[in-house]
Amino acid sequence: NLLSLLPCSGNGFCNSTRGDFCHCDDGFTGTDCSQRVCPAGRAWADYAQGYNVAHRNDTECSGMGYCDYETGVCECRAGFGGSACQKLLCPQGQNG
Repeated sequence: NLLSLLPCSGNGFCNSTRGDFCHCDDGFTGTDCSQRVCPAGRAWADYAQGYNVAHRNDTECSGMGYCDYETGVCECRAGFGGSACQKLLCPQGQNG
């Protein structure tokens, strides 16, 4: 794989002035910028950060899914949907 030979996997640049670490391009993350970033949204559950302040923004997959770092796609838990698992899905029932 040629990308593994490029600094920062070809998805960022090496900042040698601060200890040779990668500064990743938008949409990429990881120490070598080889992982994709998943969409983020307001957290469904969170610790309060102050009086009447909770449910942080910019939580990966809104805290209700798992990020596939190869594709940058959230895999939502049952009952949740949307690109960042930010939507509560309607229950599936029997319509008789």
